[in-house]
Amino acid sequence: MPVSRDEVVYGFKFILGRDPESEAAIDAHLGFGDVATLRKSLMASREYRERHPLDLDLGYGTDADLERPAVAFLHIPKCAGTSLHMALTAHYGTMACPERHNGLADWPAGALAHYRFFSGHFDFPSLGLIPAEKVSIVTMLRQPADRLISLYRFLRAHTPQAVALEGQNMGLVALARALDPVSFFSHEMLARHPTVNNAAVRQLSGALPQKRWEALRPGDVYGAALADRSPELALATAQANLMGMAAFGLVERMDQSVAHIFAALGLAAPGGIGHFQQTGRIAQEHPALEPVAPVTADPALADALASHTTLDDRLYDMAVAVFAARQAAAAQGEEPA
Repeated sequence: MPVSRDEVVYGFKFILGRDPESEAAIDAHLGFGDVATLRKSLMASREYRERHPLDLDLGYGTDADLERPAVAFLHIPKCAGTSLHMALTAHYGTMACPERHNGLADWPAGALAHYRFFSGHFDFPSLGLIPAEKVSIVTMLRQPADRLISLYRFLRAHTPQAVALEGQNMGLVALARALDPVSFFSHEMLARHPTVNNAAVRQLSGALPQKRWEALRPGDVYGAALADRSPELALATAQANLMGMAAFGLVERMDQSVAHIFAALGLAAPGGIGHFQQTGRIAQEHPALEPVAPVTADPALADALASHTTLDDRLYDMAVAVFAARQAAAAQGEEPA
């Protein structure tokens, strides 16, 4: 006998820890012949695998696994990462690791060895945990002030129900929903927050203190990062790590960036790339989001943003110059610097 509506709802609650997102989601699961099949399907979902990586029965990596190269996309929040992630995942399919947060350290090396593509909000040091002969790293950067405005709108777009469901993992969302842009970026708890304050330099120069970038928990201590202890060294480290990557791109030059990254990885570039995480668009489609008003730029907001971008601005300026030089060299048929 096919599973009932109540069994589907209870399955979502007990296995995924949430209610089904819509009636359509419930209907899609009513065709399972029994509860065991429903349970197997839910536990095979990307959502479950991301939350419970150690429940996977993947065995151990072989010598062959360890000798194969891998690709890692270091996703800085609100830098068009979901769009690039989807385009790259299309090439790797089941060889793409389901870890999308900064949680590679939670995985056994033998499990990681089964994958060839890693894409998430990883800090740079954790990429060294990927067991492969060679790891080709790529990333995307964005004009820092624009990134922060986009981040604020994305946070505010989350519904109260989404905040309640994720709890402390959504502390940054709760703060954004409670405050206007200037008050938000001026808040003392964000002075050294790894997703807000010079986020690109922090992510490229050292370990991040949390798994979820949206997290903001009372009592969290920020300030032990290299970016706080030695800002110039953090910037130099981030610049060196960026230059050592297989490729990087710029959100403002998306088409050229995608072509450049795919060429560097030896992959055929897609004909086009969708923009999956534009707040205005996904707020109309995603059940956990709602429409939000645009952010109006003014001098007070510019001052509040500037306090968070002193290092990222310099990293971005360098990236723009290097990217332009590489594009010019490619146009002339020369090897990029």
